[in-house]
Amino acid sequence: MKRMILIITILCFFTEVVVYADIDPTQQREEYIIKDDNSFGDGSVRSGTGGSYGAKTVTGEIREEYTANNGDYSNRQFKDGINLDIFPKVNSRNNNSGINVIGLSNYSKSDELIKKIKMKSGHWTGISLTYNGLISSLRDLSLPADASFMTQSGKSIGISINPFSYTFAFSPRVGLLVGVGFEINNFRFDQNIGLKRENGGIMVDNQYNEKGIPLKKTKLTTSYLNVPLLLEIQFGPKNKWFVNGGVVGGLLLGSHTKIKAKHPELSGKFKQHGGFGLRNFHYGYTVNVGYKHFAITATYYDGLLFRSGKGPELRQANVGFSFLW
Repeated sequence: MKRMILIITILCFFTEVVVYADIDPTQQREEYIIKDDNSFGDGSVRSGTGGSYGAKTVTGEIREEYTANNGDYSNRQFKDGINLDIFPKVNSRNNNSGINVIGLSNYSKSDELIKKIKMKSGHWTGISLTYNGLISSLRDLSLPADASFMTQSGKSIGISINPFSYTFAFSPRVGLLVGVGFEINNFRFDQNIGLKRENGGIMVDNQYNEKGIPLKKTKLTTSYLNVPLLLEIQFGPKNKWFVNGGVVGGLLLGSHTKIKAKHPELSGKFKQHGGFGLRNFHYGYTVNVGYKHFAITATYYDGLLFRSGKGPELRQANVGFSFLW
């Protein structure tokens, strides 16, 4: 398991993919970086200024746009008050370079471009540390009566390692992303009980209480291969802030129980693998809110953890932090 985590962590640094949709640059309410060597000293950009004041870069969001001179050029007004005259790629002013000329009195200077700000890669690839909680549902965060023996300690900490993401950006701030992740959950219990297999399900094992053997650790561990489908919105300067949310589904890879004791009658660590009546698949909803490489993450798995009749009617909820790259 430790070797697998190390390999997955190394892969995380190499597997981010971003695909940009072919967005019509005349759409309103898009962000642009505007370059023009005929800029006024106050940062405004206009056509026909007749002089060079040095190249400037201005970022703004389009408020409205209209065409003039029978479509010969368009004027775009930005929210910060900047106005641009933008001439089409091929027009009557002998600009056949295939590049938009922006507000220039000398129309042969076709190296001055209008460039869209592209969305950054979506935020999935990285490592998450979360508290793994067992609950009845979102409406009832307590345990059901048949799971009263599964009260948890604050050490129920799991890890998710997400090595791959693929982002389809269809606007400068909005994109859809999918990925692959490995989730390892640790449900650490605070009662002096163990868990055992019985009839293909899971049951409480009270022998340690009956024999007076104190357990230093007792837990259930599960691992899944997850695939998310998330909608992400990026905002703020240079798209440093983000929020994404959507659905996630996963395939059960394995499970085991573990107890640890130090007693004359029982000493050491003991594991029991598989066959606890867990469902082979889980599904739920996840949301992440963050800044650059850090996020607060929450996931709720709406499906029951165990198959019908094989264990308590429990659902899982994870809350924690993510470190992304």
